[in-house]
Amino acid sequence: MLTNDVALAVWDSEADIKIGGQQVGGKTKDMAVLRKINGAWKIEFDSLTPMLGMPALDAAGKN
Repeated sequence: MLTNDVALAVWDSEADIKIGGQQVGGKTKDMAVLRKINGAWKIEFDSLTPMLGMPALDAAGKN
């Protein structure tokens, strides 16, 4: 809780979504800012950040 009517939520999620055989889902770190309006929590802002591995270094070490 940031204030009585504003909260910050953070979570991890994972989705296995394929469209036309191409993977578009995967692991993400997620965040939302919520505001309580008339007794109900509403999402004001959300963010999903994909968790991608670091690119492999090539054998010659040119990266």
